[in-house]
Amino acid sequence: MDLRFSSNGNAFLADAIVMQRYVELGGQLRRVISVVKVRASAHSKGIRLYKVHQGQLHIEALPMPCQSILSGCPQSQDALKVQADTGP
Repeated sequence: MDLRFSSNGNAFLADAIVMQRYVELGGQLRRVISVVKVRASAHSKGIRLYKVHQGQLHIEALPMPCQSILSGCPQSQDALKVQADTGP
C-alpha cells in the first residue's frame, strides 16, 4: 500500500493532511476519512466512515471496527480475535 500524499515529496510543508478515499466493505464502495497529520495537535488517527447528505458532512462517531481497511483486505475486529484465540 502506498500512502504518498505528494508526487513531489513536499507533504512535509503542509500544516494538516486529511485523507479521504473509497474502500470496499460488504460489496459496496464506502467513503472513509482520517486525519493524517495536524501540526502541534494530538488528533485522532482513527479511520471513520463518512457520508455527504443534502450538502452536509456526516462523520461516524467511532473509528472503523476493522483493520487493514486501506490494504483492500479488511478484517473485522471479531475475526482478528478469533484468529488470535485459535492460533495460526
